[in-house]
Amino acid sequence: MDSEAVVTRRRGAVLERAILDAAWDVLTESGYDAFTLEAVAHRAGTSRTVLARRWSDRAELRTAALRRRGHLDPIEPLDTGSLRDDVLVLLGDASLHLDRYIALLYTSAAGEGALRDAVPARLRDVFLSDAAARMEDAWFRAIDRGEAPQGSVDPWLLALPFDLFSAEVLMTRTAPGALRLAWIVDEVFMPLVRGRLASVGDAR
Repeated sequence: MDSEAVVTRRRGAVLERAILDAAWDVLTESGYDAFTLEAVAHRAGTSRTVLARRWSDRAELRTAALRRRGHLDPIEPLDTGSLRDDVLVLLGDASLHLDRYIALLYTSAAGEGALRDAVPARLRDVFLSDAAARMEDAWFRAIDRGEAPQGSVDPWLLALPFDLFSAEVLMTRTAPGALRLAWIVDEVFMPLVRGRLASVGDAR
């Protein structure tokens, strides 16, 4: 059977998923400079005209691909019994989904003026909102166990492990190893948490 005939049978949501998956692959493997409608169409086994009917340009296609991928991965329940281990698990999950961070870095670095709603802050929400919510849950469990101080949550402190993780990815395009992740948690994050906890205790 002719392969072109098989491709033409894909329509609607099936075709759109195939295109967005191909767009994701092109972006994460080759970067934004190589991210063109032609390249994505070739990867998806369709034509540029098909893409152009759905997305006006590569910025719009990129946004759609990023949004799709940002909501694909299921979120597993998390409760290891300690804040330290919860954060290590979350960073390990980030390592397993490194393509999210690479895509975010490529897009943030793109020098295109018309970023539309794909600005880095919004992309961060798409990609990292689940991790942020899980981190908050871990923090509140830590408060209940007496591992973290009562009071308002410091969003910068909770984001710190992932900011350091992202910095590593930015420099190396690879996930930090287990020893590096442990260093982030044991030498940077947890000492700050314990310092906050001690200062609250002293204030009492």
